[in-house]
Amino acid sequence: MPRNDKHTLYTDAAFEKGRAGIAVVEGESGKIITQRTIPDWAAGDPTVAELIAIEAALAHRARKRPLPRTTIIATDSKRAIRHIVEGKSPNGQYIVRYIRNHIAALGKREERSVLVQWIPAHKGIKGNEKADRLAKETI
Repeated sequence: MPRNDKHTLYTDAAFEKGRAGIAVVEGESGKIITQRTIPDWAAGDPTVAELIAIEAALAHRARKRPLPRTTIIATDSKRAIRHIVEGKSPNGQYIVRYIRNHIAALGKREERSVLVQWIPAHKGIKGNEKADRLAKETI
């Protein structure tokens, strides 16, 4: 597979004392895509924060040119993936809708695929460990 046919982005969110931050890291290069705190309204729900991180990865992916054939968004949040698959989230419905619509549009219009994939947390996966550290630094 040519180098630009697969692109992996690692996402994570961190929480402490009512504050939350997210990070997105490019898998191949380790480049920091985003590292920021999130609004207070989202900081109270860990799954919403994880969804915001996935949304940030999608936004980056949409700007990347040339578009890779496949983008893997790697997250350690099974619950966020479940919300995306089921198409509903108690506190993050609009984010889930955005993610699903964005993935569908890229598939139809651009003939590209986006896979949201679960990875285990704290198991030495470099991109995940870096995203975790960066998210924690924001709070």
